[in-house]
Amino acid sequence: MNNPLSPKHKEHQDQALIQGALRGDKKSLAQLIKLHEPFIYNVAWKYTNDPEEAQDLTQEVLIKIVTKLSSFQGKSSFRTWSIEL
Repeated sequence: MNNPLSPKHKEHQDQALIQGALRGDKKSLAQLIKLHEPFIYNVAWKYTNDPEEAQDLTQEVLIKIVTKLSSFQGKSSFRTWSIEL
């Protein structure tokens, strides 16, 4: 697994995947989730210090990402937006 806090993360890659997902491309949505799931889990784990609770919170955030993706306006990074959901 890649380090979820890696500085190698590229915002322009998120934008391309978001646009693809909004057009109905399931592969783009799956890739977007795959890229961000470790980061979301890491944040959840830091808040809960419980792996099971962190996994539950991660799943809740991922569901919100899928259902609310069309509301992402690009005014912040995707990671910031996803954590604020």
